[in-house]
Amino acid sequence: MNFTFGIITAGRQEDKINKIIDSIEQQKIPNYEVIIVGSCNLQRTNTKIIDFDENIKHAWISKKKNIITNAAKYENIVYMHDYFSLDPTWYENILKFQKPFDVMMNRI
Repeated sequence: MNFTFGIITAGRQEDKINKIIDSIEQQKIPNYEVIIVGSCNLQRTNTKIIDFDENIKHAWISKKKNIITNAAKYENIVYMHDYFSLDPTWYENILKFQKPFDVMMNRI
């Protein structure tokens, strides 16, 4: 199962975003990408940054999600804010879910 992880940020959260990407990498997902929408100066493997002008509308979350959707390489898209990270068994448990889904939400 391939995933695009879209991280929404308003900027200045590099430490938190690094932890999120670390949690994604620790899943050992064979094919994934990370798309960050917002101000960010990170350079990480499988990561693309799309700058967003916060002066248009501060923290415009719905627009950022649309940008992620349009830029996503993979059909399975995980939208994340810059203050969440994945549980160490997230991917393992997703693979156990056998039912087809159009939309899935994880408990927070």
